[in-house]
Amino acid sequence: MKASMPTVATKPSAPLWLVYRVLVRQVATRARVAALVVLSSFMMLLGFIGGNHDPTPDDAVGLISTLGLAVILPVGSLIFASGAMADLREDQTLVYLWLRPMRSWVVPLAALLAALTPVLPVTVLAGAVTAELTGNENSLTQATVLATAMGAVAYCGVFVAFGLLVRRTLLWGLMYVLIWEGFIAGAGRGAAQFAIRSYTRSILSRMTKVDLNLADFSRTAAVVVLIATAAASIVLATIRYSRMDVD
Repeated sequence: MKASMPTVATKPSAPLWLVYRVLVRQVATRARVAALVVLSSFMMLLGFIGGNHDPTPDDAVGLISTLGLAVILPVGSLIFASGAMADLREDQTLVYLWLRPMRSWVVPLAALLAALTPVLPVTVLAGAVTAELTGNENSLTQATVLATAMGAVAYCGVFVAFGLLVRRTLLWGLMYVLIWEGFIAGAGRGAAQFAIRSYTRSILSRMTKVDLNLADFSRTAAVVVLIATAAASIVLATIRYSRMDVD
């Protein structure tokens, strides 16, 4: 049996932190965290190996860009952020949050924060350590931290919205990361504007002065777009959440 979401805004009976605690326990499972740590450790190992062979700035930036920003960051964000809402839908427990008298933005925002809780520290730390291990100048570390952090916010926001908008969120997310960002975005600037990777790479490229594919935007523009992407995604997720029917 389905019911429609009440249209009258009510004062939240459960604060944001309470919903966040519920979601972070569901999202940050040991298996997911371990998988992200192992994948990130592989990048740090490559950084250590490369650092002992006097890598050029291009080599160091290429490692961060190719493995960190193109694989670990988006895939890690997808695993955690998609699960924040999609898991609730699939096991039909979303209704327990949906029925609580709280504003519709609380759950999507809590889902974003829950996804960022494991993704942000692991990916940022792994990127910073890898940059330091390559033995290059500090600009690479600073660029990696900024690009990774902004990218995590944007990816998690988008994939939280995916969890409410589409079924088989993990599949659609992988298609976006592997097909759209991996192939279609490289066809031209128009397509690249809709690829988060192009903005994270732009930050890395502008701060390190190393040319990268898809890095067509200024650092300021890239940061603004990534933040705006996350905000727009949560707004879209909120609208969807407020209008959806829950079994």
